[in-house]
Amino acid sequence: MLTPQLVVTHAGGEYPVHVEPGLLEALPQLVAHHLGSRPTTLIADSTVARLYLDWLRGGPSPWRPRESTCSDQPPGGWPDPLTFPAGEASKSRETWGMLTDQLLDHGLGREGGLVAMGGGVTGDLAGFVAATYLRGIPLVQVPTTLLAMLDSSVGGKVGVDTVHGKNLVGAFHPRWRS
Repeated sequence: MLTPQLVVTHAGGEYPVHVEPGLLEALPQLVAHHLGSRPTTLIADSTVARLYLDWLRGGPSPWRPRESTCSDQPPGGWPDPLTFPAGEASKSRETWGMLTDQLLDHGLGREGGLVAMGGGVTGDLAGFVAATYLRGIPLVQVPTTLLAMLDSSVGGKVGVDTVHGKNLVGAFHPRWRS
């Protein structure tokens, strides 16, 4: 397993940050290492999904169907990654509700986990979904932009915008449980 280059310590514990070439190829193993055998769903915006969907569908991935003894895993396994329209306008309570409803429709239970793959909007939105879904499930951030790598994926601040301003509805969710 890849050794984290940085460990972020916070009041609720700590989490590793991996920064090195080749991490995309190691992503399934990293997610499996941090989320174990949890049923896992990936959330990405439409641009990231378009760019990476062929890769995501090929080979073993931790968010692909897997054997489980949990009674609430859907019979056909987990769906393709959940997506939403790219852009700041999607960082809303409406998109949060849509993603949450899709997770409920697919029967993701408390033993599940999420992977947020994308820029800052994806990290904030998927993180807020993880923080609030069934009162909190584990999350792994996979930032794909420099700003997301330096800002939104570190520190656990997650949230959505409102008509009154940016990030006014949110939480701190800087962890996963294994």
